[in-house]
Amino acid sequence: MNTSSERIGNGLARVTVELSVAELKKEYGRAAKRISSRTRIPGFRPGNAPIGIVENMFGKPAIISEAVEKIVPDSYADALVAEELVAIDQPEIKFEDDEELTFESPVVFTATVPLRPTVELGDAGTITLEEESVEVGDDDVAATLQQLQESRAQTIPVEGRALQDGDLAGAVIKMLVDDVNQLGDAQISVAVGGNGFPEGFDEQVIGMETGEVREFKLPFEADHPDETMRGKDAQFRVELRVVNEREIPEVDDTFAAEVSGFDTVKELEGDIRERLLEERKTAARRELEGSALELLADRSSFEIPEVLVHQQAHALMEDQTRMLTSQGMALDSYLGSIGSSQDEFHDQAMEEAERRIGQALMLDVLADQRGIEVTEEDMEAELAQLLERFPEPDRQSMRDMYLGNGGQERMELGLRERKAMESLMGSVLTSSEDPVAPAQSEDSDEASETAEAGAETDEDNDQGTS
Repeated sequence: MNTSSERIGNGLARVTVELSVAELKKEYGRAAKRISSRTRIPGFRPGNAPIGIVENMFGKPAIISEAVEKIVPDSYADALVAEELVAIDQPEIKFEDDEELTFESPVVFTATVPLRPTVELGDAGTITLEEESVEVGDDDVAATLQQLQESRAQTIPVEGRALQDGDLAGAVIKMLVDDVNQLGDAQISVAVGGNGFPEGFDEQVIGMETGEVREFKLPFEADHPDETMRGKDAQFRVELRVVNEREIPEVDDTFAAEVSGFDTVKELEGDIRERLLEERKTAARRELEGSALELLADRSSFEIPEVLVHQQAHALMEDQTRMLTSQGMALDSYLGSIGSSQDEFHDQAMEEAERRIGQALMLDVLADQRGIEVTEEDMEAELAQLLERFPEPDRQSMRDMYLGNGGQERMELGLRERKAMESLMGSVLTSSEDPVAPAQSEDSDEASETAEAGAETDEDNDQGTS
């Protein structure tokens, strides 16, 4: 067997294999023997019939086909070893001669092989990023308090007055677009102010009395998020059934005790400030990490097989679809609401998949270059953090589940990437008086989530067999 190979770009290699007549004849005899062992041939024990008898019964093409099914994949596997190539998916096999194989002359075939992705890592020493100070102002704390107030607001029916701005209207609303009622006939609750209807809706309903019916027409905006509605007229019929006003609680020590474990508003405000500060530090760190990886990618070169990008993109699209389904929304409806299409959705997934694969490759190579390893202590610390949320009696079983079904490998990978990311940031960031807090990368988060998902799967399996 003679082999050769060449890189053809996009993470692919073309491997050429030439099989001699002697090799073909030897495999031809083995194929005839395999066929005779599976068939009862009178006068012969299984596998002992002469080749001529097998040829007369089944024909040479059948034996050649049997031989090809064995010798091609075996010789392809040997060729990968000989050429020192690592494939990540099945090859595309083509024979040099399109004519029917006779085994009377050498057989030559080529295999187009998707290779393990590679990266030539750029010089991280040329990257410098400056941290910015992170602050939380009094207005930020006040805004969060207001959100807490509104979350605890009570809705109270009112009588004897007309609908006004800030109310919640209990109404039966018909909205005809292209003669199709988009809302159904059930009573719905609509906020007067920020309800998502076309501009001018609030002005049309403010002042309505309970039991009143109003009909009017409004156009949707030309840049409406749902492209199916853009620029179209909507015919409304609004029947007001109930007027509700929102009673927002006062911010005092009683309120603080109800929404938190603190006794005073001052303590609650201090906790809010601290939490907001940590959130902003984490967000700032994520942004810096993203910038560092983008700059490093600009300095690096990649060879990523398209098949791998397709696989990752498919997984991302499936995850998005599942999430939307869990929220009671179809993918087409969601895409329409944001003015996107299936093709754009696919292209964005491909772009994101390539970005994630590239980042994982860079962090892997960086970890190798800097001798970064995940220790037993690292694993134990990560497990301890994961297991904190479970009662003590359940922790051992949950530990086994996290580490089972490939969970340990995924966890180690996530931790290694995180440590590589921290190492990168340590070398590219300039000092600051208020450094932002370390944050897990998206890929590290995904690894942890995958480990948890694996553990949950194991738990489900255990429950199913108990």
